[in-house]
Amino acid sequence: MHLELPRLSASRAAFLASLAISALSACGGDPKPPPIPDPPVVTLTITEANAAPKVKIRLLVSGCDPVAQTEIYDREVFLKTVPYTSGSMDFELAANELKYTSGLAATLALHAKVTCSDGRSNVSQPQAATFLPVTKVVKDPDPNGQVVTDFFVAEGNGTGVNFIGCGNPTTGVGTLFRVDANGALQQSVAMGVPCNASTVYTDLHPTTNKRWVWTPGARAVAVHQNFTISGTSKPTIFLSSLSMMNNGDALIADDDNIVYRLPHDSGIGAPKWTFASQWPLVAPPLQKGSDVLVAFMKQPEVTTSKVLQIVVARLDANGTGDLVPVSERAILNYNGDFGSPPLASFSPDGTVLYLAFPLGNNQSSIQACRVDVTGCEGSGLKWNSPALPVPLQFV
Repeated sequence: MHLELPRLSASRAAFLASLAISALSACGGDPKPPPIPDPPVVTLTITEANAAPKVKIRLLVSGCDPVAQTEIYDREVFLKTVPYTSGSMDFELAANELKYTSGLAATLALHAKVTCSDGRSNVSQPQAATFLPVTKVVKDPDPNGQVVTDFFVAEGNGTGVNFIGCGNPTTGVGTLFRVDANGALQQSVAMGVPCNASTVYTDLHPTTNKRWVWTPGARAVAVHQNFTISGTSKPTIFLSSLSMMNNGDALIADDDNIVYRLPHDSGIGAPKWTFASQWPLVAPPLQKGSDVLVAFMKQPEVTTSKVLQIVVARLDANGTGDLVPVSERAILNYNGDFGSPPLASFSPDGTVLYLAFPLGNNQSSIQACRVDVTGCEGSGLKWNSPALPVPLQFV
């Protein structure tokens, strides 16, 4: 005889199932996962924001015992691993361990990535620094003193190097200083030229042993290697540019578009000659053989549009008095206005005039034009640059 077992109702089955689950839970059958530990805390400090000849960093890690790996990065670029163990530890980055992507000085944003032995990791906040890859650092023993002026040039090399810079001492008179490689003052001379970030020092002339020191908007002086002054521009001439001639004289231009030949040995004397341009100058004058090249903007005599010309005039470098051009050549016709002259500069040999023009969206371009050909096209055009992603400040 076949007997059927009684069937449980759905509600009774669900009730028994819940009892079974409760019993399993009470016996520890489904434990909760352990809490996840916090990531380690990583602190990187750069002890000197302007670093040389090495970058010194300090690391401190907490919440990570032990540390499996410590990596140093400049932004997203890996630099090196360091052997961190515990506590506050100091490390160094050498010149050959850094990347140089924007010139001689490396602008750094360093951070550390630490990985614990259990796999947890974290990174520090980035720290900024500027590094100069020098071989030696000379510091003034006075914490508030400085060895050289803020802006300077090097003269010589190796152990015989000196540093020359223009500074404004307590007297308020612009003064040229020379210090040796150990920071000891060798010579100084008051120039009467204000010193700032725009002050220019030309190279030492090989025959006269003089250099020109000048500040835009102010004056220029000729300084001998022995720190004596032999030539000075008049205080009524406010310079906009200066270039040195083959014999050591200076070609200077002022804000009134006047060009002067200033002798290097005339004291505060009159210039040897003067050229007064009725048009805005666009480039520093330059000697080329027996000529001096002068570039300026000019309005054509007959025109029905806003077309302007860039003209290169040749002056007699050995003339006297008030000069007039020996010749003029229109290098380029372009649409522009006198309120926005292009930036321009001659090549060192005087064969090319480089012209920079603004483009839309803060871009720029440079055009290289021969100075011995009329019109910057065909054989007269040396090259055009691609669009540069920034507005230019000088050429």
